[in-house]
Amino acid sequence: MVFEGAEKKAEVVVSKDYISKHGSLKTWPRERWEKLVAASNAQIMSEVHNDKLSAYLLSESSLFVWDNRIVLITCGQTTLANAVECFFEFCHPENIECLIFERKNEYFPEDQLSDFHTDVVRLNKHLNGKGYLFGEEKDRHLYLYHMNKEFEPPENDVTIEVLMYGLQGESRDVFNSEKQSLENLRRLTGIHEILPGYQVDDYLFEPCGYSINAIKDSEYYTIHVTPQDQCPYVSFETNAKVNDSYAELVEKVIKIFNPEKFEVIIFRSSLQEFINLPRYKIKKAVKQKLSCGYIVNYCQFDDKNLLKQESSKINLSDEATVLNV
Repeated sequence: MVFEGAEKKAEVVVSKDYISKHGSLKTWPRERWEKLVAASNAQIMSEVHNDKLSAYLLSESSLFVWDNRIVLITCGQTTLANAVECFFEFCHPENIECLIFERKNEYFPEDQLSDFHTDVVRLNKHLNGKGYLFGEEKDRHLYLYHMNKEFEPPENDVTIEVLMYGLQGESRDVFNSEKQSLENLRRLTGIHEILPGYQVDDYLFEPCGYSINAIKDSEYYTIHVTPQDQCPYVSFETNAKVNDSYAELVEKVIKIFNPEKFEVIIFRSSLQEFINLPRYKIKKAVKQKLSCGYIVNYCQFDDKNLLKQESSKINLSDEATVLNV
């Protein structure tokens, strides 16, 4: 049995007026989050909390909740658009300041219960949105839809995603072992110490697969590993503040998983240069400014040792393809 690791993601920011009238999203009862997660065909398995952030580890990825924002990430055959519509039952779209919906290309798209275009049709019943394609449809790519509404992200609002394919070497054996333990996996990989001082909640799936949520104040990082040889995929995501460059953080993650190829996606409110990693060659690089206030840097990397020939020169000023949604 194989499992689709490629993920769907929704980030929703609600208005200050909503919070002043109804209180923090963190005060919503657990039953409400259970209903929302169940709408996507997933379940809450465990949770960790601090004063600023709640993190729910799901049967298919993760949910993070702040006072005025949620990030919901799901994989497998989940129906994330259903969960977004469920959120609207408790918070009307008129109270939404920003919504971003992402969908990665899948190994087995024929097994999915919806696709990006049908998801967008559903979202457009509630919102006025815009859609983009980062990459090429026939190759690795990311679909992105966002609410077409002016929004000013905080200056330090940054999210980075590292989406990896093809585990190599020791990491492949560690995560594929059916007799693995959490303690041994942590010791062999150092995965729970990628960023220091975080409260960790992690889980090993049967027969293989791994998820971790880690939180510190308002920051999080999360990793989801689908190590099966037929569809190897790993995702890393964080909103951690990095003083200078994200290259060091990406290198730390790449060193653990040793992927054949991967993508880096950075959302921020100001321009950020593309990351360069000596062992990997940039295949495609895209910068796109969204009308919702974010600038998206999307970059594809391939292991130079596995390339049969040099790729063509990359145009670092490429923009995403605007979709008719």
